[in-house]
Amino acid sequence: MINSIILLHRGDLSDQIIRQITSVNPLAQVVIKSSISGLIEIPHTILKNSRLISFLSGVIVPLSILRKIGFGAYNFHPAPPSRPGFESNGLAIYEGSKMFGTTLHQMNELIDTGPINSIQVFNIPNGIDCFKFHNLVIDYLQKHFSSKLKDLLTEDELIEMPIPWGNKKFTKEEYRAYLTLDRSITKDEFDLRVRSFGFDLNKFKIIDGEDVYIIESANSNQVKDATKTIYLYGYKFIKLI
Repeated sequence: MINSIILLHRGDLSDQIIRQITSVNPLAQVVIKSSISGLIEIPHTILKNSRLISFLSGVIVPLSILRKIGFGAYNFHPAPPSRPGFESNGLAIYEGSKMFGTTLHQMNELIDTGPINSIQVFNIPNGIDCFKFHNLVIDYLQKHFSSKLKDLLTEDELIEMPIPWGNKKFTKEEYRAYLTLDRSITKDEFDLRVRSFGFDLNKFKIIDGEDVYIIESANSNQVKDATKTIYLYGYKFIKLI
């Protein structure tokens, strides 16, 4: 019998998720963790009678812990199976995708490779920016969670769907490449990158030969030379020393 639900979450939705879980099963014990170190602290006696649910955590759970969880570990991936990897929301905007979605899948030792249990698909509104799109994805992810909660609180493994993951994972390195600009970038391209990846606007940088410039307002401990600047479409970039 499942005695505990281990909720792996780094955000401000913990209380809401707990209320949802206890509304379905008032006897469910919910253990909230936000890091690997927190998972390591959980005794084996609890792990073996638990199911883990990862919801917007960003934590990669090691195989050594996954093997100890008696009733499996499941993750809500904030993207469709065709878009495994890191922060693919912005890439979907950048590439002009018309459809997006969320994925519930079993966790294993490799990121975004476990058997897929459920997907939810929705349209991407024309011209949406990364901030509104982020909120839209979270809304659909919460709906997805609610629709599968009863299944997650039973002892049975969730049914696997014959749906493959996409072959290409979007990596952190590839993401950072979109934040790296050449001073010859066109206004249209610059605006598209801001609309797509503006969540990390303070990480945008210009590479000019061997020189690197960052946005003036960026929080950085790096030493900057305020006498050397580049203005690009209304933004001021200051050279790093």
